[in-house]
Amino acid sequence: MVSKMVELINHTVEEIWSALENVKDPEIPVLTVVDMGIITSVEISGSIAIVTMTPTFVGCPAIGVMKKSIQEEVSKLGFEEVVVHVDFETQWTSDRMKPEAKKQIGKIWTSSTVYNRW
Repeated sequence: MVSKMVELINHTVEEIWSALENVKDPEIPVLTVVDMGIITSVEISGSIAIVTMTPTFVGCPAIGVMKKSIQEEVSKLGFEEVVVHVDFETQWTSDRMKPEAKKQIGKIWTSSTVYNRW
């Protein structure tokens, strides 16, 4: 068990962010939760990884799926526990998205109603 703890100390927040790049947005699977700006913070506390996410809207039906996917992906790094907090206080806006993600959505959805939302 001691060797596992030593290994965990070497993990960085950047490695967690990198792992999160593998978590697809369940509703737009060509984009990740990082691309969408859903992940708002990442912390490490000993052997625990803490990820905070802000869903695109409060009633988002994919929150549970995203939490589970985040936990599974970050757990691969060897953390004893991965805690995912859902922040309903901070409002998500399309300004949180990476510019490349906005372009990708523009390519996918050409409907003016949907496209103007982004």
